[in-house]
Amino acid sequence: MDLKVAVAGAGGTGKTTVALRLSEELGAKLVEAKERAELFLEERKLVKEVYDVLPAVDKEKCLRCNLCSAVCPTRAMVRDWEGYPLALEGLCTSCSSCIVACPQGALVGRARVVARIYEARGVLQIEGRDLKALLKGLEGPWVLDADRPEYALFADVALVLYNDARSLLVAERLARFYSKNDVEVLIIENESREAGPGRIPKGLPPRLDHVLPLLENF
Repeated sequence: MDLKVAVAGAGGTGKTTVALRLSEELGAKLVEAKERAELFLEERKLVKEVYDVLPAVDKEKCLRCNLCSAVCPTRAMVRDWEGYPLALEGLCTSCSSCIVACPQGALVGRARVVARIYEARGVLQIEGRDLKALLKGLEGPWVLDADRPEYALFADVALVLYNDARSLLVAERLARFYSKNDVEVLIIENESREAGPGRIPKGLPPRLDHVLPLLENF
């Protein structure tokens, strides 16, 4: 079964603990996708660095015509104090529209690391600021500890956790978001608050035992 399951919910609902246990029960790879990973940091090994390009300007060729800014779909190309184009790293998607459009060939793509992939104790850690493309291409079966809500959009099923009234409100909003994007949703109460790789027993806690039969329907 190549099922892709994302464990989502508000902070403090036990996402990491449940994701780790669920991956063991399903025999699936655990994926920790975060800006900075948390599990097994001392044991992990770097598997791969992922690069894309950020446009950089050759000022000797640039006419400061502003065409690169005009064609940028995310408005990532701005002007520096001299009027030369400057790519904002947080907005640039590396589509290369500006590089292609430049009549002088004044823009070149320079490599930048956008994500690093580590592995430790069978956990696949994808660490970076924008991981959506990597998750989209990742083959199942896997269980994702969804640090950001949008990462769960690449799962078949989103397991949304709550453990109090506040987190239930968050879970309901997440469920509507996922349903609108054609992701199946299970809202689950999780009373277990234990966390940490050294304190995670085998098996799901009793209140989550019914999750496995539900996942068999997908």
